[in-house]
Amino acid sequence: MVPATIYRVVHFLGLFLLFGGLGALSALFAAGTPPTGQLHKLIYRTFGVGMFLVLLGGFGLLARLLTSEGDWGLWIWIKLAIWISLGLMPLVARSSPSRARWLLLGVPLLGAIAVFAVVFKI
Repeated sequence: MVPATIYRVVHFLGLFLLFGGLGALSALFAAGTPPTGQLHKLIYRTFGVGMFLVLLGGFGLLARLLTSEGDWGLWIWIKLAIWISLGLMPLVARSSPSRARWLLLGVPLLGAIAVFAVVFKI
């Protein structure tokens, strides 16, 4: 059995990759220079691997930390909704530079909401 600490590390590594990829992507689109070639591949791979690791670590933690009843609280649904929203952010950034600028503020705000939901178990 994998301990919860390992899942937590995987979850945080995924968060770092996800937010790094989204930040780079949003900044480039906001500047009006969409990524091309190798940079395009690197940013999208970073983002994709981050999304996967967040999901893997998150569900691994759920398996270790939930009670035997398996009750999914509201905070879990909030985090899943935020994860789906973050997954759609590259489409938003690509659609227009003005929206990409707002992502530079909105993405950290979504992260803060996710942390609030977990810490206070709402």
